[in-house]
Amino acid sequence: MALASLFIPYLPGPGQIWGVRSYSSPSQCPFVRLPPIEVDGSANCPNIHCTTTTPHTYYFDVVESCPEGILQLSIQRFHPNSNPFPNDKRYKIMEAPFALLEHGCQVYIPGYGVAHLLDVAVMDTKRSKEWKVFQCVQGTVVVAEVAARKEWCKSLKKPLGLNKAFFCSFYEF
Repeated sequence: MALASLFIPYLPGPGQIWGVRSYSSPSQCPFVRLPPIEVDGSANCPNIHCTTTTPHTYYFDVVESCPEGILQLSIQRFHPNSNPFPNDKRYKIMEAPFALLEHGCQVYIPGYGVAHLLDVAVMDTKRSKEWKVFQCVQGTVVVAEVAARKEWCKSLKKPLGLNKAFFCSFYEF
């Protein structure tokens, strides 16, 4: 039973934090290997692209330990009863980072490694208006989507991309 309690932080689902720091110091072990976890379906699988509806085992990739100076984020799934994004597989960032998050910044997520944050536009609802959503991208692959409290993020003066007026004028006949 004591051995089972060691793996509790790796179990998926509400209230469980993905990824626990390696027990070795970075100088002794440049890579972090997380043990595989059992998941009950795609909703609790750390793989954002998972479509398996049956219970299965997820194997984390071996990733480098957190490089010095990179923001490290602790993430977990939203509890189903309080999820402001009920139809999406997003994680919430558990603790305020030491610097404000913004589009393009690099972060380290245990189990995923270093990724760039890209803004994601989401529909504002009563429950989601306090959150800012980012895709975590490695190269051209989206490995996860995370939501951060807006007070932990830099606010943009003007939105990225094309505005509504452009589309209205472009599509008017």
